[in-house]
Amino acid sequence: MLSINNLDVYYDDIQVIHNLSLRVEEGEIYALFGRNGAGKTTLVESCVGLVPVRTGNITFNNRDITNMAPYKICSLGIGFTFQERCVFPTLSVKEHFALAETSAFSRRNLKEICDEALDLFPDIEPHLNDKAVTLSGGEAQMLKLAMALVRRPKPKLLLIDEPATGLSAENVHRLTNKLRELKGETTIIIVEQAIRAAIQIADSYAVIREGAIIHQDRVSSIDKDEEVVQKYILG
Repeated sequence: MLSINNLDVYYDDIQVIHNLSLRVEEGEIYALFGRNGAGKTTLVESCVGLVPVRTGNITFNNRDITNMAPYKICSLGIGFTFQERCVFPTLSVKEHFALAETSAFSRRNLKEICDEALDLFPDIEPHLNDKAVTLSGGEAQMLKLAMALVRRPKPKLLLIDEPATGLSAENVHRLTNKLRELKGETTIIIVEQAIRAAIQIADSYAVIREGAIIHQDRVSSIDKDEEVVQKYILG
């Protein structure tokens, strides 16, 4: 599905990603762990063409997408959610959901999208006609995630950067259930600080430190506990 090979990424003369390689298989959930500043966000942004790759390559379904324009990568069926707020301040919540329909638009499709989004995050229903600028941080996070998770057609690959940020425990639970539901239909790469939630749904994981993978394995090898945190992130 997605293959990252010997990747080097720089910001000007500062190297952020160092000869990094990993492979994500079709239909799995792959978690990326690491401290703030480890290079996780830079890695996923390079996969969607937002940060240029200096050397190495990235392939999606055996097609080279290295340094491809983001809109072209999106057209291949790859979705991405930013770590930042990233909503359209002057659009209503409902108008955001209209943007989630990327195929032939219809009012029926919009109703289905809204229903699915509000089933996922009922807390945003009272704000359906409100401008996004009025939303709290947690509400904007729910809107941003809902747009990606109810997109039509469903993405083949979805990269999600720290989705649990700003969410209540109940909404984190709703989110993990939705990701489980998508599993198989959509391959998912999740960057997350909420380790406990992530290892409950992930199949594989990698730990990144200073732009390099220092450990990767199947989640089953850590028995669903937080050994990975103690040994490779906090240690």
